[in-house]
Amino acid sequence: QVMTLQMARENYARSLSLHLRPEHDIAKLAATLAAARLPDTQYIPLSLSYSNDQASGRLKISSKWGVTASAALFEELEKQLGNRAVSVNW
Repeated sequence: QVMTLQMARENYARSLSLHLRPEHDIAKLAATLAAARLPDTQYIPLSLSYSNDQASGRLKISSKWGVTASAALFEELEKQLGNRAVSVNW
């Protein structure tokens, strides 16, 4: 079966990793993620890491922040955070 990268992401993504920096708008990110929980769909887990000039680490977050894998979500996250900050895990 032939599919685009976006189609593969929607169908086969197992989790989503976001790599955050101080310059990212966390309130806007939270609103985007909250809107990405579509009813009657399967959610994928979300993992977050954060780094600044002095430290870095992984943030443990609740499973309630799982999101629906969609091309629109991936596109919006890449627009907000940059494409290197968004990793789809297969």
